[in-house]
Amino acid sequence: MSRSAALRVATLAAVYALWLASWIIFGPKLYGADRYFWSDATAAAVTGSFAFYLSRRTSGPYPAFLALLGVAFWLLAASWVSYPTSSGQCEAVPIVGRLLDAGACGLLTNAIYALCVFTLMCAWSYLALDRWQLQRLSALTGLVFAALMMGLGAIFGMFYSEQYAHQMNASAGRLNAVVAALEFAVVVAGLLSILLRVPPLFVWMLVGTVILMVGDMADGVGTTQSAGIQLPIIDAIWMFGQLLILATMLVIPETHLCRGSKSAPGDDGDPHERSGLSGILILLSLGTVLLAPLVWFLPIAGAWKHFFSALLVIALVIVLVWITDRFDDTVDYLRAYVRQAHESQLVSRDWRDAPLRIRQALSSTGLGAFVEEFRASAQRLKQDVLFLGPERLYGLPRALAEDRASSCFIVMPFGQEWSPAVHRILAAACEAAGARAVRGDDLFTPTDILEDIWQSINAADFVIADITGRNPNVLYELGIAHTLAKPVLILSRDANDIPIDLATRRVILYGESVGDWHDDLTQKMSTAIAALVEDYGLTKRAP
Repeated sequence: MSRSAALRVATLAAVYALWLASWIIFGPKLYGADRYFWSDATAAAVTGSFAFYLSRRTSGPYPAFLALLGVAFWLLAASWVSYPTSSGQCEAVPIVGRLLDAGACGLLTNAIYALCVFTLMCAWSYLALDRWQLQRLSALTGLVFAALMMGLGAIFGMFYSEQYAHQMNASAGRLNAVVAALEFAVVVAGLLSILLRVPPLFVWMLVGTVILMVGDMADGVGTTQSAGIQLPIIDAIWMFGQLLILATMLVIPETHLCRGSKSAPGDDGDPHERSGLSGILILLSLGTVLLAPLVWFLPIAGAWKHFFSALLVIALVIVLVWITDRFDDTVDYLRAYVRQAHESQLVSRDWRDAPLRIRQALSSTGLGAFVEEFRASAQRLKQDVLFLGPERLYGLPRALAEDRASSCFIVMPFGQEWSPAVHRILAAACEAAGARAVRGDDLFTPTDILEDIWQSINAADFVIADITGRNPNVLYELGIAHTLAKPVLILSRDANDIPIDLATRRVILYGESVGDWHDDLTQKMSTAIAALVEDYGLTKRAP
């Protein structure tokens, strides 16, 4: 929240504190029905007007939502000022107030309030339908949500059936029943919206709306059971609900929801698919719903039992959705973290630089330690990984069997008169060390010969390269082996055939001394291959 938005909210909180103090002192004499509930009506009218203002500055589904919200609060203001006074007339409504008696005037107020609730239902339903197009609930989450709403509907049903069952023969009673059904629909649509990940500010709007809905429940008890003497504290609760919605609207201009704001998109919860654990977490709420009946054992008036029962279920859903939102945000962060590490060649950033809510979630769930291990592992892996450029001449390496024997790829000229003899000696030395010898002319596949050589060198445990005569193909394949960091034994009959680039490498020279070069090569290669197999821990082939 920006500094200017915080100041606006703080100012509104100060106004509410001042109003609450004067309400406690003067009560209905200053703000009650005889004064046409002018403070509540003013709060509703200001909230509706600001909603209209915001509807012209926002984008996406929010202009229509806010416009409907503006209509609803203007209707709410009208229901306040048309409320019957203690004299039984709608004195605040010219002409109409003089024509209607107390009963008809009360019916008019209730009808206006019914239109208000209907408009609220349209607003939240519109928002829920829009979010539904972006993402849908999983089957498990949908089932849990439906079960919760059935429990909440049972609370609403038991409450209103008890209050209005004896009034169903009159228009006023049937209107009250319709209003009750609409209020329940508002709550369901609002909870579905936050489950579909509306921006967090709209969650606070829903909280304010729910306060108005359950406040009407408690007020209904006061009206029906106390012969017109209402519960005074409901006025303070209603005012708080209205001002909470207005306070939320005061923050919206500082978010990305408003065109031209400096806030980056996504800061307020862009939609994305929920993780599988979200539904399981919400499933836990079913057990908590069973706690709602415990409210009925509290030593409080019946009106407040209904009030707190409804608030318990709604607060439970909101808290659990908030928890799952934090978890889903963390899962998204981890996905992006791993993807970024892969795209930047295993270079990852410190997770402690993440937003505060992500750091808290990572710390509280223990996932921070997992990220640390991943980062350390990536740094170790980076030391042993060669990252390829965009121009790949060869395909992906073929999968290798886990129980395969160790193998050696022999790189040497094929067409020289000494080639067969050298190959036999090298192959025999490999066999003696338990490794299978393979060379390029052993490969007979319909694919490109270079592809076969690449796959064979990649699959080999080590490579032997005879560079006698500086054969270009041999040097090319030797370069591939070095690039793949394969253990390589380089040999040559002539020291002059060693290129300058390989002068620093150990090269086995054979046939230089007087005597048979075959015996010299056999003795040197047997010793070198046996040492290499032992040094690198290569498994010998089973006989």
